[in-house]
Amino acid sequence: TKANQNNVYDIETTLQISNVTQFRIFTKRLVRNMDQTWRLSADTVTLGVHLGPLGTVNYKVAMHKDLVLPGVTLYDFVSSQFDVFDATNDTVRALSRLDFVVRGVFTFVLPDTLMSIYFNGTYIGYAPLYSLRMQPGLNTITQQNMIIESSANLDNRDLLSVFFGTYMVGETQRVEMRGPVAGTKDNVSFVETVLDGVLDSSVITLGYDNGAIAFGGLVTSATLNGWTVSTTGEKIRGAYANFLNPLNVSIQITNLS
Repeated sequence: TKANQNNVYDIETTLQISNVTQFRIFTKRLVRNMDQTWRLSADTVTLGVHLGPLGTVNYKVAMHKDLVLPGVTLYDFVSSQFDVFDATNDTVRALSRLDFVVRGVFTFVLPDTLMSIYFNGTYIGYAPLYSLRMQPGLNTITQQNMIIESSANLDNRDLLSVFFGTYMVGETQRVEMRGPVAGTKDNVSFVETVLDGVLDSSVITLGYDNGAIAFGGLVTSATLNGWTVSTTGEKIRGAYANFLNPLNVSIQITNLS
């Protein structure tokens, strides 16, 4: 540094977190556009003063400085191009495009982590994130995995019927992505991190927009194999199976020819 001049420092270091709870509170506030202040303190900082021909003189000084970290805004989360590639009695697996904007000065690089998906306050599935990099400006994930799940111990089938029915008639909806969360999904373990629970973002999910859905257009490997209707014991498959589908998705027929 030079005396009486502004100086810019580029420092890369590893931050050791000793209070995980407090760090999560700090991060949650930071990504909600709340400026955060760090106090940098050291009692014995060695400074070398260059005196030209006289050489260098070292001093030990105390340093106590406030570092203001400007808040960050994450907004305009939009999920589109929802493409179902697999469905079973309990899960729907899809790829989706996810766009969002980061306004701030920080770039966040997340470890492999898991986000929970909620619709109208009810859990409906999860989205694994692998080495996600969030940087200032527009961010795009072109093939984001989204797994919608239902089972006997998840009281969400009626809500899923509303969600998919609304999607298929082309209407926009909102879901919440919350996390990161620890857990094991598809035999992959997502460990607890110091960032767990700091994100809670509202995501606009665009409705189906590729024209009329053809009769039997939702055929998947599961419907081709067929399944047994619990009320009648009859095994069905193919196009007809879509109208007695495992997630009770309502289908609106507007025209038959």
